[in-house]
Amino acid sequence: MANHDAFLAALMHHQPLDMEEMIAFWHQVDCGEHSPQMIVAVLSVMSSQPLSMNLVLSFLHYVQQAYPKTRLPSALAAVNIVGTGGGVNTFNISTTAAFVTAAAGVPVLKSGSRAYSSRSGSQDVLDRLGIRVPGNDAVLEEMIQTLGIGFAPVARYPALCRKLALACQPLSFRLVGQFINRLGPLLCPFELKGQVTGVSNPELMNVLACATHELTQDNVLFVHAGVGADELLPTGHNVCWWVQHKGDRQWNDTFGQAGKEAYTAALRALAGGSPSENAARLQRVLAGDDEAEALEAVALNAGAALLVAGRVDSLSKGISLARRILHSGEGLGVLQRTQHFCRQLRERA
Repeated sequence: MANHDAFLAALMHHQPLDMEEMIAFWHQVDCGEHSPQMIVAVLSVMSSQPLSMNLVLSFLHYVQQAYPKTRLPSALAAVNIVGTGGGVNTFNISTTAAFVTAAAGVPVLKSGSRAYSSRSGSQDVLDRLGIRVPGNDAVLEEMIQTLGIGFAPVARYPALCRKLALACQPLSFRLVGQFINRLGPLLCPFELKGQVTGVSNPELMNVLACATHELTQDNVLFVHAGVGADELLPTGHNVCWWVQHKGDRQWNDTFGQAGKEAYTAALRALAGGSPSENAARLQRVLAGDDEAEALEAVALNAGAALLVAGRVDSLSKGISLARRILHSGEGLGVLQRTQHFCRQLRERA
């Protein structure tokens, strides 16, 4: 890539770039052949624009080639529940739903990160709960086999992502690296049985679903709440797009009451707080002792994971099973066993 100015100008003016040229750029970044200034300039342009399918596919194709997913035995039957972030502020619904899903007998390998677009990311709330994200694959395998749930180590994500973040310092990667952050849910480093991916806006959902289809990935259910959330919510209009080898399915579901007053009340009941506040709330929800809207939101998203896992044959059946688990408190039992496992890990260290 001899002419950096021409490359940047093409990006800035939305001119089509050859796929191979873009893949070559990511390879060069990975090999340390571009300056931090060039990397920041390219990421800033990409992050300031709506996602382009060509740019998304070039990045994901490169990651797919350079960092093949790991076949961890226990993960091959597992599902993931993860969101893009952004949109309305809610408590850690997908993390809570992961424990409900595991309580239904479905293995879960949860990916996630610290907060980029909210006050509390998945790893932030796990820290407050005393849950240690495994440092290597052997511990992760033991965790999933023992508990039915595990959490993807940050160090196992493509090294390219860390190199991009380092190149942006001291600037905030939350701002400069929005292009990469929006693709985060598609970067889980392990092969899985399936995934529920929450997306915060319909345009982004369309790009990610189409990219997943182009990459021939199977069994990824994208969900979006019309009020602007990266998960299914128990109020108003929800959109689902299930990417499958046997044929995509798209449908809409409406839960709860519609109307501005109903939306406002539901979003108030689902609002997220600090990591400590969200950790306390996660435990209350798993004990079945929280506001009805919170319990229902978790049931909807756990139900989607149960559908993707093949544990049920319809979303409605998955939601019903998740409600029973929340009522019984079985999800709290999974959480407590996970906390005990992590205490033992610290003692072994």
